Amino acid sequence: MFTTKQLAVMAVLAVCLVALLAGKPAGDASVSPPRQDGHTRPAGAVEPGSGPGIRKAEEIFAARYAASYEKGIYPGLPVTMCEAKLLECRGLGYAACREHCRQACGLP
Repeated sequence: MFTTKQLAVMAVLAVCLVALLAGKPAGDASVSPPRQDGHTRPAGAVEPGSGPGIRKAEEIFAARYAASYEKGIYPGLPVTMCEAKLLECRGLGYAACREHCRQACGLP
């Protein structure tokens, strides 16, 4: 028979093996700013405002939108109000989603 310590070691090894075989969950992917060539932003996207804070908010929103609805990478649990509102955009286009999330994401 196995001792308690041996059973615990086998359980830990089994969990690690399953985690390695399962791969990384899609919600753990990082959301980076959009590429400079503008490839991730839809053609009808509204240009960012002139202030640096507004421009950064626009870039973050565009990156989150691209990750969620173009690449299929969803956050496990929304951390900010902007992420929570973005999850409500399922089925909306970029412009409609942007308007829906405007206040929560600090967009102009």
